[in-house]
Amino acid sequence: MTKIEYINRVKQHLQILSNEERDDAIQYLEEYFEEAGEDNEQQVMDELGAPAKYAAQIKAEAAIKTNENRTRNFTQKQDSSLKTGLMIAGGICALPIALPLLIAVVALIFAGAVTVFALGVAAIAVAIACTIAGIPLLFSSFGMFNLSFADGMVALGASIGMIGLSILIVMTFVLFISRFVPWFIKQMSRLFEKLKGGKNDEEK
Repeated sequence: MTKIEYINRVKQHLQILSNEERDDAIQYLEEYFEEAGEDNEQQVMDELGAPAKYAAQIKAEAAIKTNENRTRNFTQKQDSSLKTGLMIAGGICALPIALPLLIAVVALIFAGAVTVFALGVAAIAVAIACTIAGIPLLFSSFGMFNLSFADGMVALGASIGMIGLSILIVMTFVLFISRFVPWFIKQMSRLFEKLKGGKNDEEK
């Protein structure tokens, strides 16, 4: 593979980035080749790794930088966080680190995602159950007042409590996600920088 072919393949894998980010990355890559010289082009390609892997690291770095300047809007924030998380995870997997360490990192990321998903499913299930039980009880409580004021009050209180609990669960989970996702992305960013920095130190 020639230098031009390598750069073009990297550029193809960076289509997800903005034009400015992609141009900066390609410019840096071209300058890196120029500094190494024509006789060392193959050595540079061996050092950087396959175009797809090198591009994955570039995308992870761009995602980390974008994440730091992210908008505060919740919906856009979550969409951006998902995209950022996937790009950083891809960057971590693309790093030329030891296989056992890579497996541990991937397992950690997977465990975090599964945990959040499981909590979400559980929260939604409980909220739905409370709503399904609370709404019919709310309507039936009005009829109980004709038979017994005490029974009607108990049924009304129970129904309001169930509906309120479902709302509280949903709001708590939303708040948890809004805090956990940025924190998790930040930890992944730190891990990526640490692993990348450690590898650079080894090469020196």
